[in-house]
Amino acid sequence: TRAIIIAASDLAAMAAKPKVFFLSLSLPKKYNIKLIKKLVEGIKVAINLTNLKLAGGDICTYGGPISICVTVIGEANRQEIILRKGAKVGDKLLVTGNIGDAKVGLDCLLKKNYNLSKKEKNILTKKFLVPPILHKFSHSIKKYVNACIDLSDGLVIDSGKIAKNSNCGLRVYSKAIPISEICSKLLIKNILKLEDLVSAGDDYELAFAADQKKIKKIKKIA
Repeated sequence: TRAIIIAASDLAAMAAKPKVFFLSLSLPKKYNIKLIKKLVEGIKVAINLTNLKLAGGDICTYGGPISICVTVIGEANRQEIILRKGAKVGDKLLVTGNIGDAKVGLDCLLKKNYNLSKKEKNILTKKFLVPPILHKFSHSIKKYVNACIDLSDGLVIDSGKIAKNSNCGLRVYSKAIPISEICSKLLIKNILKLEDLVSAGDDYELAFAADQKKIKKIKKIA
């Protein structure tokens, strides 16, 4: 599921409509039917969430671990595509959701002890395993956005790419970064640092630059 959703995230960042995907699976030589069934279920979930259609691919076995390669194809009018460049001096940087939840979710899957409740762990691991589906939202705001990127490498690195490609500087205020209640609790207890959250990847939220005058309209759509 995750492999397909994160591949489709690039389409959301460009306000492109998901169309089809190609899936290549390299399976270990000694695989079992349970693994295949789990893969099939995961593919079905991803198709339902993204509205992508499976167009083809390849399956093989080899001497290594399971390997999944996904290629997605989307559709958009050339004039309406949102790029990583285009931000202007004075634009505001906005993000669609909390930063760092997926990082802590992955840590929980790797058995790192944050002294969280079972419910809190489930919330965060789901944020990692099933990234947000934001194609409809990006399509709805494309007229009001100057540049956009999906946060695969972390807020600092990816928003920096918008600034660099737009020949602008960027200032991020720590107090303005959206952090979930769970991660805020970890920050207060000094279990995590804010730098850990903003430099970690895997959020797959959208970060975009927009004119101050357009923010009210964007928030209304959101």
